[in-house]
Amino acid sequence: MTVDVRKELPDNYKFGWEDKDAVYRNVKKKGLSEDVVREISQDYKHEPDWMYQRRLKALKHYRARSMPTWGADLSGIDFEDIYYYLKASDSSKKDWNDVPAYVKSTFDKLGIPEAEQKYLSGVGAQYDCLHEDTLVHTSDGLKPIKAVESGDIIFSYDESIEEIRPARVEARVPKGPKQVFEVKVGTRRVRVTENHPFLALVDARRPGRVRRRYRRDWRYLSDLKVGDLVAVARRTPDVGLSQVVKAPELKPHHARKPVFFPSATNADFMWWSGVYIGDGYLHDSGPGKKNVEF
Repeated sequence: MTVDVRKELPDNYKFGWEDKDAVYRNVKKKGLSEDVVREISQDYKHEPDWMYQRRLKALKHYRARSMPTWGADLSGIDFEDIYYYLKASDSSKKDWNDVPAYVKSTFDKLGIPEAEQKYLSGVGAQYDCLHEDTLVHTSDGLKPIKAVESGDIIFSYDESIEEIRPARVEARVPKGPKQVFEVKVGTRRVRVTENHPFLALVDARRPGRVRRRYRRDWRYLSDLKVGDLVAVARRTPDVGLSQVVKAPELKPHHARKPVFFPSATNADFMWWSGVYIGDGYLHDSGPGKKNVEF
């Protein structure tokens, strides 16, 4: 059975309006093509090349798929008559007073409180929040964040597995001078901007209950007060440093086929080395004599 959703809505549906004064930046062409994907990825979003290549792969997959025949009838949609990227402005506003009037009006019509409006509009929601001298854990040890480059390995908290894991830096974008606050947590001090997110323990007890119950939540520095509980990493994983591998000298009768030796150690090399040494191997100790060692 097909239902006309428009007939089911009340006459006074408060979301049935649009802002005629809204001005957007959009891609130059309608429809989806390699040029449009490049413009969105490189000109508007300034993404790394690997993301651009992934978008091209997704476009190829999209073109290979047939139009779904289940559900609503989509035959009336002209997908080549759509702008696939709109941007409300050239930059995020840093002051609520600079947010365009039509954006504020939209929030008011949706019934969104001013505090949430400021976050949704991008005011203070960008995580450009660590001082340049802040030390971060990398695979090469502690480094000031200003010395970290694209491709470096740093450690970040993965909430899905509740572990600190190494992650590769995809890009770095300095955002200019900001107001900085010094925060003391235990014996540690960190200098951050007011929109730096901390993993905090928030009091979640029910009304009328005396015993506290906590839940974890990300909170901006501006939302924290003295005495609040925030997470501090006790230790980080040790991924070690890559070492140069010196290829052994092989006698002709030892290598009848070419043998590949890595130029430096990596995680896979060390894993296989552990299997080889830990699980046992054969050792040629002399003519007609072989030892099995574990």
